[in-house]
Amino acid sequence: MEKEFFGKTKDGIEISKYTLENTNGIKASFLNYGGILQSLLLSDKEGGFIDVVLGFDNIESYENNDCFLGAFVGPNANRIGKACYKIDGEEYHLEVNDGENNLHSHKTKGYHNRIFKAISFEEMETVLKDLNYNDEKANKDEEHILENKADHVIFYLKDEETNGFPGKKDIFVIYSLNDRNELVMEYKIISDKKTIINPTNHSYFNLDGHKSGNAMGQHLRLYSQKISKIDNNLIPTGEIMDVSGTALDFSGRKTVGKDLQFLDKEFNFDDLNEEDKQIVLAKGYDHNFIINKSDDEVKQAEQMFYYNFTKRIRKKEDFVLNKVAELASSNWKVRMMVLTDRPCVQFYSGNFLNGLKGKDGAVYGMRSGLCFESQGYPDAENHKEFESNIVEAGEVFDSTTVYRFL
Repeated sequence: MEKEFFGKTKDGIEISKYTLENTNGIKASFLNYGGILQSLLLSDKEGGFIDVVLGFDNIESYENNDCFLGAFVGPNANRIGKACYKIDGEEYHLEVNDGENNLHSHKTKGYHNRIFKAISFEEMETVLKDLNYNDEKANKDEEHILENKADHVIFYLKDEETNGFPGKKDIFVIYSLNDRNELVMEYKIISDKKTIINPTNHSYFNLDGHKSGNAMGQHLRLYSQKISKIDNNLIPTGEIMDVSGTALDFSGRKTVGKDLQFLDKEFNFDDLNEEDKQIVLAKGYDHNFIINKSDDEVKQAEQMFYYNFTKRIRKKEDFVLNKVAELASSNWKVRMMVLTDRPCVQFYSGNFLNGLKGKDGAVYGMRSGLCFESQGYPDAENHKEFESNIVEAGEVFDSTTVYRFL
């Protein structure tokens, strides 16, 4: 791992960039500001490397990162209707920052705007012992990362803020890059009170290169045929919609923009089918897809992820990664696969990017990046039919998402 100075915040705090590299020349750079994935260099299969994530090259832009480029988002990702919810009958109110709703926890105090400390495995173990938590897995995390020669960085935040989410929280974010070209994001969060915990990473991918513009010609397959239906404020209605055979169905692989072309023509909203209405409401794709449970094909993909499967680490039956997505560049030369142990993914086609000035002189226009935000069910606490995102006091929230590059 290489550490270098990235810049100073408006308050004069120095921010560092940590770059991980594997033996194949892939490089992933993270900031201790917001746990942000700032750049990701992949082979272009022609002897060079291209950066495939949208980002900025100065800290000032990240301090005004309203589109959450590359950020670690929490404690709750996605939207909560009316910016309120209940735990055990007690009502909690959140920042109103998305119409009358809450988006991504808090505009200025969410984890995307917090400064983390880079720590070692030993320091993580010490913090966990101070919490009276005997974390056997923490030791095994160290074993499998070091044994597999994965370059890594661990970010830690002691979150004293609540902002409508009860409890003081200890947050560990482990980023590692192994020689199988797997970028692994692991989150471990412990709260001293019963609370909502539902974080994600909000990186925007463009496998043609972050400066290449519109990403609609890239090829996508999603391992899901069901979404959480949304209203005109993009809040889940509580209904699960089967989208098989519709414009929201990516199970057979297609270019991202194939079924969005009607948005550029005149249409009568009332004449559209329900699935196309969903697309109009989001101005493209911005939907929670419910990930298919493991089948034979997915189990085979799990076996490919050798990172967690040795007896010294943990039993296979205790750790299940589901395949989420496969994305390929427009020329098919750069490909990636997404796997996670979370039940859902927010697939977002960058509909609200509006000409952001990015790194290397890039300008990020509408739909120039694609997000695969692994998550729990959005607005779950306001819909009893959804799987809850509430974690008990002292319980460890532990999740893993993998981006494998092929």
